[in-house]
Amino acid sequence: MQNFNKACVNCCVCFCLSFLPSTEEPRLSHMRRSSTLTPPARGALVRTVEIAGRQLRFWQHFMDKPVVQPRRPGGPRADLTGLKLWPVSLRMLDHLRADVLPALRAERDRPLRVLELGAGVGSLGIGLAAVGERVLLTDPGMPVWYSEDEEGTTLSWLHANVDTNREVVGERAAVAQLLWGDEAHEAAVKQWDGGAPFDLVVGADLLYDPDQYPALLRTLAAFASPRTTAVLGFSRRHPGEARFLKSAERVFADVTTRDHIADGPAQQRWAVSTLRDLREPT
Repeated sequence: MQNFNKACVNCCVCFCLSFLPSTEEPRLSHMRRSSTLTPPARGALVRTVEIAGRQLRFWQHFMDKPVVQPRRPGGPRADLTGLKLWPVSLRMLDHLRADVLPALRAERDRPLRVLELGAGVGSLGIGLAAVGERVLLTDPGMPVWYSEDEEGTTLSWLHANVDTNREVVGERAAVAQLLWGDEAHEAAVKQWDGGAPFDLVVGADLLYDPDQYPALLRTLAAFASPRTTAVLGFSRRHPGEARFLKSAERVFADVTTRDHIADGPAQQRWAVSTLRDLREPT
């Protein structure tokens, strides 16, 4: 995500072989250090997500102590909270499989072209690719220090997770750099896979930073078409989310939001917003 000292990098602090929806809940294993996979950094842990008998593995990073992150005057910086699997991404996957994908697949009669904004570790986009959709996962590719002597980028971490799951997703998942509002990045993304419009644009936990709302809305509008549906899932954290949705109504003619209560003792509030029908510029 765009202001990177908060919850994630342009995304999160920001799957079954059938195309039919399933009521089966994702099951998370305990995090573990893997002896069979090559970690993208020291200290990385693998989390396994099982859906309909298939396992997806995601590298996460948990630092033992805070690490000073790259800075540049007036520019964004990344922290490690984006290198973590956040629960909303899995809730979103379940919602999309049950309530969105079946209708869109029936209309298109082909795998959907999906764009994920602010993919983070890639759990949402990789999950969609695992159930048969063609997904481009995007991330701004910000520099990040994994430790005091080891550095990389958020984009390279996303690449590592896609490659880790190649056996499941095949060539249906790809990765590209996309900083919200960057016209050169947008132009390159629009050429992906032949350049046809995206059927579905998705994002999980992108509304944590109100300063980034204008850039997010511009990016959503840039990839909208008459047949594009955008779906955003987010934890209910602050009043800024309501302001974002009000702003979205000036950009899209059809904006609907459903609130949910997550299972579990915390009963976290989260919501799904669907945006359709880009308004004509006035």
